[in-house]
Amino acid sequence: MRPHFSTALATFVLIAAMQVQADSKIPATVDSTWRVTLAADGSVTALEQETKLKSTLAEPLARAIRSWTFEPGKIDGKPAVTETTLYLTVGLDEQAEGYAVRVDDVRTGGGIHIGSQGAPRFPINELRDNTAALVVVEANYDASGKVVSAHAVPGTQRVARDFDTAAVDAVRRWKFLPEKVGGRGIAATVRVPICFSAASRRSEAPDCAPWVPAGGKAAIRGAVTADPAAKLRVDVTARRL
Repeated sequence: MRPHFSTALATFVLIAAMQVQADSKIPATVDSTWRVTLAADGSVTALEQETKLKSTLAEPLARAIRSWTFEPGKIDGKPAVTETTLYLTVGLDEQAEGYAVRVDDVRTGGGIHIGSQGAPRFPINELRDNTAALVVVEANYDASGKVVSAHAVPGTQRVARDFDTAAVDAVRRWKFLPEKVGGRGIAATVRVPICFSAASRRSEAPDCAPWVPAGGKAAIRGAVTADPAAKLRVDVTARRL
């Protein structure tokens, strides 16, 4: 059997992006992350694509993001230049010619330093064929992005304690990319879903049950920041691009 884990952090997002480029069949959904700089009035002044997508998808997404208006962070009650990470999930609906792009989920917050990610160790005691276990870890990081505390969120899914321990130990080693307001990093709390799965020699690794955070509209495969500094002023979910 082959142990496998995924987060829909940068690792999972990059997998989705490569599928768009390499597969002839268009996936139902695509996750991407973007680094966005906002002016004090909430307009987008800089946009960096962190997930590599085909230009046929990346270009309309970039145009859409640049057209959105955000609520930037504040210093002493006054809006200030803000840097944030934008997590975007879109649905792709096939049409007679090409496909239509639909916004399924969009959120802002702290990012994850891709190079800092260390894969959680699959608990040897739980290594069985076709096993899937979802653990959601809540982490607090400081203004520099260093994790200061982390724990598994109770009640997300009933799993063996060894999975909780492995997930929390991994997240404690990660480095986050905090939002910046007026050039200053913002400490924050984030929740991260991590999926452990074990495949047999005859089958693919099973998927974990989808995770929909409280108040969410869609299953999330990425980090969710509590009370991000930057926010969208208008709900764009379900909007076609």
